[in-house]
Amino acid sequence: MVTALIYCNKGLEDICEKEAKNHVKCKCKVFSEVVLCEASSLKDVCTLAYKMQSACRVCLFLGKIEDEIIYEKKLFESKKLAVKVLGFLDTNEKTREFAVKICKDIDNSGIKYSVDLKNPDAIIICFNSDDGTFVGIDFSGDLNKRDYQVFTHNQALRPTISYSLVALSGFEGHGVLLDPFCGAGGVVVEAVLSRKKGIHEFDFDKLPFHKIVSDIKYDFEDKKSDARVVGYDINLNTITCARKNAKIAGVNKDMEFSVVDAHFLDLKFDTKTVEYIVTHVPPLSKNTDEKKVLKLWDEFLFIASDILTKQMVILVNKTEDFKEIAKKYKFKILEERRIFQGETQFFVLVLEK
Repeated sequence: MVTALIYCNKGLEDICEKEAKNHVKCKCKVFSEVVLCEASSLKDVCTLAYKMQSACRVCLFLGKIEDEIIYEKKLFESKKLAVKVLGFLDTNEKTREFAVKICKDIDNSGIKYSVDLKNPDAIIICFNSDDGTFVGIDFSGDLNKRDYQVFTHNQALRPTISYSLVALSGFEGHGVLLDPFCGAGGVVVEAVLSRKKGIHEFDFDKLPFHKIVSDIKYDFEDKKSDARVVGYDINLNTITCARKNAKIAGVNKDMEFSVVDAHFLDLKFDTKTVEYIVTHVPPLSKNTDEKKVLKLWDEFLFIASDILTKQMVILVNKTEDFKEIAKKYKFKILEERRIFQGETQFFVLVLEK
């Protein structure tokens, strides 16, 4: 038995656990920002590194820094190593302290290795969470970044969050999925990729686990999908970015983008023809006109109440006003949760008509 160590966005641990169980047979323990998955083989950990969309990083779990960690020679002997400490502020003294401790523990294990910060064979990740500090060998690299995210903007969501919103909607590759404020296209691209072979289909050989585990090959097939996936935005520049990102991801033929004002969604869809709406609505902030934003929310929810048949998942920075408008149009709030993108807090609402 081996254990996969999965780091995820705070508030989305259950989504990460569910996705992991969909990819491999495993038992999971959930902590703050961390999911530990007991799997049957190293290949299962590699599968998670290849397939996971909600994970920020997938590692082979070694132990907790507070406990004694056994470093196996077969994993580290004669290898070039690097240590990264995550979850602390850059100025925190623990960052250097834990990196030094890991190196000393490997020295005490009698393992011969060298340090190479630029081109290591293995990166040891030390991640601090509210439930302790977890140590593992990086198998996936940073999954907060996707190769297709070339054209973006400062309010873009991490792809791990975009995928998680889609997962919360219940979308499984059928019906119409709409993002009426799609920005650079993260939600709709992740929705389509969830039905594909994997997010690393085109860069499989670059995954870090290849330097640790040899002869790993997969023969995954795309999942069946007859969905219509649609991304709208009022801004031509962001729609252009979304189209380019989708093309880089190789999924541009599986979705449609258009410049559409959310006020006119009812001209694009007939009554009760959209199964899922998943979106990050324009935020209320010091830099926005509150009356305009609230009016937009109101008109959007009015139209959504007419075209939606199943569920709507909304990411919003403030909930009270949005919930009041949603109740006005007789939406039922099924779930509300707080999530984090780094230090930035958001709220997720799952609604149905």
